[in-house]
Amino acid sequence: MERLRRAPLRAGAAVATAAVAAATLACSGGDRARLLVRTDLPLELRASVETSFEALHPDIDIRFSDAPTEETLEEVLAGGADFDVWWGAPARALLRAEASGGLLPSAPSWASNSRHTTAPEGDAGGTSWHPWLATPLVIAFDRTVVALSDAPSDWVDVLHHAWFDEVRVPDPASTEAGATLVAGMAVAARRDDNDLNRGFDWLARLHDQVDGYVPDSRGAVDALRRGDALLAIMTRADAEAARGSDADWLHYRLPTSGTPEVVRGVGIVAGATSTEAASTFLDYLGSDDVATAAKLHTHWEPLAGAVDDAGMPPGFELPQNWRGYAPAFDTIAAELDGWVDRWEREVRTR
Repeated sequence: MERLRRAPLRAGAAVATAAVAAATLACSGGDRARLLVRTDLPLELRASVETSFEALHPDIDIRFSDAPTEETLEEVLAGGADFDVWWGAPARALLRAEASGGLLPSAPSWASNSRHTTAPEGDAGGTSWHPWLATPLVIAFDRTVVALSDAPSDWVDVLHHAWFDEVRVPDPASTEAGATLVAGMAVAARRDDNDLNRGFDWLARLHDQVDGYVPDSRGAVDALRRGDALLAIMTRADAEAARGSDADWLHYRLPTSGTPEVVRGVGIVAGATSTEAASTFLDYLGSDDVATAAKLHTHWEPLAGAVDDAGMPPGFELPQNWRGYAPAFDTIAAELDGWVDRWEREVRTR
């Protein structure tokens, strides 16, 4: 086969090509502010945000890195973080980073309109981190085994004798969802009756129903699939992700009395080399385009911006509403570690 040869460029085309190359080099070179963002959010979401953000802000070159939450938190606590923004981090980790002085005050334009805020009442600006995503805890089950009419509709229903030794629960000592369950029940009991013991009594009664504590939602879904459990507590985001992959039999209920929400947020790291670019990025996270992309790629609920439902595929998730417990971030920051320790002593070992 005859080898194809590239035709020589005419002079005008060569000049045009050189101009394009020069422009490309300028956009990728030192004239752009480099913004380093640490996140473990899905690659598809990162790519979408990078493309749309840089189209609006061609003077900023955004770069992503990822690492386990514990490793990232250690870097922030040690003061040696080599990134500017921590995006999509668990609230508990951000609370610890804030307490250590590892985050800078920031005030994105959407903070005052967020459903959750870390600021004192009446002041949504100037705090060190901002809730950005939330997903509620749900009661999941196999709809081919548990009839919809029999499935629990509220937390108290999970304590019925029909579910004895049939419930899988995220481990509070090692999972974000499990710690959120403990915090939610403790805060609700203190808020409603000023009686923290009532919250731990409920957790102890739940323990009597538990067949096992799981390290992740996949373990809970697999237990339901095998018939090793009839109910599982997990986040709605994880339930929907399972339904969208290989568990279309999975169904869930959002407790009618309300439910704790797992929260993730964003903050600017102390020592950031590009605080102006970081603030611009935080502002952009409140856009409708980012909210829609976040919903599509994570199944979490954006707390800023409006989701375009037309951007969601048919049957994307079960149409259910819920009432989230007030997160009480200050209380959680001060007491959650102690509550989990108490759960270990008084509940797991009973």
